[in-house]
Amino acid sequence: MLIIVVVVVVIAAAIIAQGARKRSEQKRLDQAAAMRQETDRRANALEQQSAEADALGAQARQAQAEAEAKAAEAQRLQASASRRQAEVEDARTDLAEHQARADGLDPRGSEERTSPEAHPSDEPIQRPPR
Repeated sequence: MLIIVVVVVVIAAAIIAQGARKRSEQKRLDQAAAMRQETDRRANALEQQSAEADALGAQARQAQAEAEAKAAEAQRLQASASRRQAEVEDARTDLAEHQARADGLDPRGSEERTSPEAHPSDEPIQRPPR
C-alpha cells in the first residue's frame, strides 16, 4: 500500500509539475504575443512618422522652388527697373542737350521757360491726395 501511495504522490507531483510547465509556457507565449503587438504598434507609428516626414520634405522642396522662382522674378524685375532707370537718365541727358542746343539758337527761350507767365501749361498740376 505504501508503494501505491508513493506512486499516486509521484503521479500527482508529475501532473502538478506538468500543469506548472504549461502555465509557464502559456505565460511566455502570451508575453511574446504582447511584445509582437507592441512591436507592430510601434512599427505602424514609425511608418506614419516617416510618411509625415516625407510629406514635410516635399512641402519644403516645393516652398524652396517657389522661393527660388520668386527670387528670380525679383531679380528680373530689378534688372528691368535698372534698365528703365538708365533709359530715363539717358533721355534726361538727351533732353538737357536738346534744350541747351535750343537755348544756343534762341537764348530768349530759356528766359520764357523760367518766367511764371511763360505758359499756363507749365504750372504744376495739382493732384488730389489719395
